[in-house]
Amino acid sequence: PERVKKALATIKKAAFKSADLTRSLMVLGRKDPARVEVIRTDYLIFKLKNSLERLLPEDIEFSITAPESRPILIDRNQTERAIINLVLNAKDAIENGGKISITCDAIEIDESHESLIKGSYAKISVIDDGQGMSDDVKEHIFEPFYTTKATTKGTGMGLSLVKSFISDANGDIQINTKVGEGTEVALLFPVTGEQETVKPYRSVVEQDLVIDSKYKVLVVEDNPEVLATTSETLRSAGFKVFEADNGDTAMSLLETGSEAIDLLCIDGVIPGASSSAVIAKVQDDHPDSRIVICSGYVEEELVLRGIETGEFAYVRKPFLKTELLGCIQEELGLQQTS
Repeated sequence: PERVKKALATIKKAAFKSADLTRSLMVLGRKDPARVEVIRTDYLIFKLKNSLERLLPEDIEFSITAPESRPILIDRNQTERAIINLVLNAKDAIENGGKISITCDAIEIDESHESLIKGSYAKISVIDDGQGMSDDVKEHIFEPFYTTKATTKGTGMGLSLVKSFISDANGDIQINTKVGEGTEVALLFPVTGEQETVKPYRSVVEQDLVIDSKYKVLVVEDNPEVLATTSETLRSAGFKVFEADNGDTAMSLLETGSEAIDLLCIDGVIPGASSSAVIAKVQDDHPDSRIVICSGYVEEELVLRGIETGEFAYVRKPFLKTELLGCIQEELGLQQTS
């Protein structure tokens, strides 16, 4: 019924907004693991092009130019979120049609710059011809929870997150704006000499994934609702699932089980034996097993290092069913069957 459909849409919208705010707070609290890789700026931007175009109304002209592209060492997820956030801010600043453009350039910073060391930098700019910002707004723009939008449109965390993550990347954010004349927000990243790491973008399954196999997955999660939902999602896709609500139970299953585990899906923080201990046990007993960390934050250094180096796959909580299945599909190299 239409009234139920509207109620579900409202619930979904609220859930996504809460999830985004939770992730934002985790990032600001340094609880969200970074996974850095070397990517050229033009590759990063053009991969986002279709997604960005879908976010904008037809009366906004959108363009991307990348005359100068450089390799940068970044967390791709955080960088993509930053660019999307800047484009959405630009959209909100435009009334009755306008233009938004993204440019990629290379610049040199000399010793006179106050916040960056001397060297080569990649510059990604988001430019709009909207209403611009006053000096007073610009002064407060990086403060957490500060926003000029209606309370239903934003949390005020966007630019504070961008400032936080780009500082961690040894870069800087610059804003050039004037009331009535638009805004340019520039992200500056130090150019790296490391070899480019172009990894395929993780797939998100578009429909229910059904695996024609008997792959065995151990799910370790102390929240009973999340454990039940995750396990049912995997069983519905055709996996054989073993459950543990703490580290000790997981260790017992691994010690007494006669069947090899193909994949471990584990929370980053669990009671009993630690996540690191369970992971080490799986790696010792079943060295070909894949490891997926499903967590809102990670405290253990070994787990954090494994995520950041790419040894372990990472699905950020709260996650969609399609995100989890897409990750597992990629980790096991599975093909979807109809």
